[in-house]
Amino acid sequence: MMLTSLRLKKSGTPTGELQEHIGLDNLPDQLVRSKVDEGFNLNVLVVGESCIGKSTLVESLFGVDFDCPTLKTDSQAVSVSSRMRCLCEGAVRVKTTVAMSHNLGEQLDKTGSTAVVSKYVDARFQDFLEQERRGAADEAYGDDSRIHVCILMLNPTGTSAMRPLDVKLLQALHQRVNVIPVIAKADSLVAADRDRFKQSVRQQLKKLGISTYMPPVDSPSHASYAAAFPLAVVASRSTVQGPNGVAVRARQYPWGNVDVENPAFSDLSILRDVVLCDNTYNLMGTTHSVHYERFRAAHLRRQRQVDDEGESGDAVQTDGCFHDQSEVADLRRKLVKMVSDKEREIEAARTELVNKFDKLKNIHEIEERELRAQLQLVDDELRRY
Repeated sequence: MMLTSLRLKKSGTPTGELQEHIGLDNLPDQLVRSKVDEGFNLNVLVVGESCIGKSTLVESLFGVDFDCPTLKTDSQAVSVSSRMRCLCEGAVRVKTTVAMSHNLGEQLDKTGSTAVVSKYVDARFQDFLEQERRGAADEAYGDDSRIHVCILMLNPTGTSAMRPLDVKLLQALHQRVNVIPVIAKADSLVAADRDRFKQSVRQQLKKLGISTYMPPVDSPSHASYAAAFPLAVVASRSTVQGPNGVAVRARQYPWGNVDVENPAFSDLSILRDVVLCDNTYNLMGTTHSVHYERFRAAHLRRQRQVDDEGESGDAVQTDGCFHDQSEVADLRRKLVKMVSDKEREIEAARTELVNKFDKLKNIHEIEERELRAQLQLVDDELRRY
């Protein structure tokens, strides 16, 4: 066995081309086989107001019904639920979990709506952090509950700006997860309004400093995604027979059908390319190396602060979620109010007891005087006899 050439890299390590084949070029194939045997995890969070078409988009995107639960309760509280399915295509198995928001935007006071969604993302990070502490986390992401991508469905307002709730969600999530904003129900907008709304969204995101997911430059879907951003999608659960006799997903109207895969009407195919075809592993890697590391660093800083302050009572312990100063101040105000209310209750009870004691004391003194008077009368009668 001989080396046809020998040279030194800058590090001083000798390198050379092998004259005979020894099998080192099989390493990529070994890696592929190993990953295929392990399987993959993909966790998708779909966020949007009620009745905006989240379940329909998921079914159109994956081609299968995830049977995402619809919460029918008297409570209008915002919540997040998930459903998992193992999708197989060829030899590749992907354990896919779809999480979906419920009752978003139905409250008169929407100030706490975004916190529920962001805490759900943080809780998944916290679960993985606990696995790391126990040494049970799979470094190859084989058993991973972290959210890899969030599809944020924007309400198609047709105006020059996004709704305030959509803006708050973007601000809360863009530093936590790979966010892909999409304009829902794009068939409700004419082409001019759709393009104007896209331009408005791009301007708002730039003005507010909100960063969303962008595929790598060398990704096959980078150019199409960048040109169509933000994507305007049309989804459907029903199928119709296309011109070539093949069944296609389409929205049916009295005047015709809208093929959801037709790029003239919908960017659904671009969304599928970005999430499922070209950038899935990049989404997983970005989640691990950027968003999870940001969460873990913040968690360690808080833990270090707690350890430094000890039991002085000045440290604010959290459950792994991000808390800014306004949230901490709001919590302190609530605690102060609870203490003040309890002190007023105790003072009112003390005052009531004092008044009752004084009343009973007066009654006792009156009864005592009456008894003394009666006793004096009895003594006088006895002396007369």
